[in-house]
Amino acid sequence: MVRNTIFLVSLILVLTLAFAPHASVASELESSGNPHPRKDNFSKWPDFGEGKDWRYFIIDGNGGNISVNGPTTFDNSAAEVTSNKELRFFQVYDPDFDAEYPGQYNNVFMIGFQGYIPNNQRDIIWNFDMKIEPGLYGTTGLVIERKDTFAPDGNFALPFDFFGVIYAGEENFNPGLSCASVVNWTPISKDPINGVNPFQWNAYEIRFHFVDSETILASISVNDTQVCQTTIANYGETEIQIWLDNYKFTLDPSSPQGYTIGFNNEETPQGILFDNIAAKAMPAH
Repeated sequence: MVRNTIFLVSLILVLTLAFAPHASVASELESSGNPHPRKDNFSKWPDFGEGKDWRYFIIDGNGGNISVNGPTTFDNSAAEVTSNKELRFFQVYDPDFDAEYPGQYNNVFMIGFQGYIPNNQRDIIWNFDMKIEPGLYGTTGLVIERKDTFAPDGNFALPFDFFGVIYAGEENFNPGLSCASVVNWTPISKDPINGVNPFQWNAYEIRFHFVDSETILASISVNDTQVCQTTIANYGETEIQIWLDNYKFTLDPSSPQGYTIGFNNEETPQGILFDNIAAKAMPAH
């Protein structure tokens, strides 16, 4: 998704003198300690920043330059709210691709819905609608990761661990729609999602169920049918990431991750549509 050649920085914890949240923060939380339910149906272009549903809008491209909460078009990547009120990420042919070597990575992504954390009373549920545009050659999807995985400059601040739904284009060694669990860039599980046409609208649900302080039972359902379930590390507070990039994964048994990463640049544009992204804490079951 985003480049793994980034320095690790510390996650900052803000404590009050009484070791309790300010009233303004507490008012944003349910009794379970989780944020109130949130949903974005993209009736307009989102607002970004502290206290908003979405924290960052980031485009990584142009030989490694990063734009944070800036123009919606940067290098060959862009985002828009369509006339049908859907969020669309897309990339067009990059005429400077060869000259940008080795910085040929192009990515557009958003981070948001921060702060949800499962406990012994509440599961966390994320819902979203997603539609892949035919011809997509990179990778895309929606995943759950640790809160503040990314620093304010758009670079990595924590190890890249995630669980969620990913789609890889035919140019990759592992194409198609799948449930994926990754720890520090290393795939732990990748289960194909069969019987689902990713090129039409589908309703997805990711659920985190608290097992203990170290373990979460994570599951994914599509159109009300569970398609995968596994245990993962307890991330603590979470956030979502949605993205579209030009990664090309090639099988490489000699690599510690089992693959090597290259980059695609096709003349045919690629795109992904999202809608009705929501998060909430629900009674555990």
